[in-house]
Amino acid sequence: MKTRFVLTALCALWCYGAVAADNTQPVKDENACVFSNNIRNWQVLDSRHVIIWVSAKEAYLMTLIVPLQDTSVTMALAFIDKDHDGMICGRGADSVATTDSMIHQIPSMISGMHRADDAELQQLSDKYKTRLLPRKKDSSASSVSSSTSP
Repeated sequence: MKTRFVLTALCALWCYGAVAADNTQPVKDENACVFSNNIRNWQVLDSRHVIIWVSAKEAYLMTLIVPLQDTSVTMALAFIDKDHDGMICGRGADSVATTDSMIHQIPSMISGMHRADDAELQQLSDKYKTRLLPRKKDSSASSVSSSTSP
């Protein structure tokens, strides 16, 4: 009886340790929402990932359930607000479709969307060989221009 109790306690401690070790990375909330009229720009990374910007410093990574077709040619997207609440959200009925393809497109539902921080944008920039972060102003150039200004 004591052996069973000790084994159960050890198993519980091991399981707790395994779960605690897995929680070292913060879990991103995939239910983020943005107002559809605030979407300023977007970039298709691949057929299942799209970055959208609502401002120069606020970007969201959108993951799609079904891959978009014809992303090599198409750059125009339609964001479809299925529940008519004025927002595009992760894990809902909202979807994305390509608009300038000759092929009839079935919209792809959004499986998740979260706000992307600068570190994640840099990782995605490196992975997809594109620039997702805004250019940083050269501090030496700005100090020179400010010193020559009246």
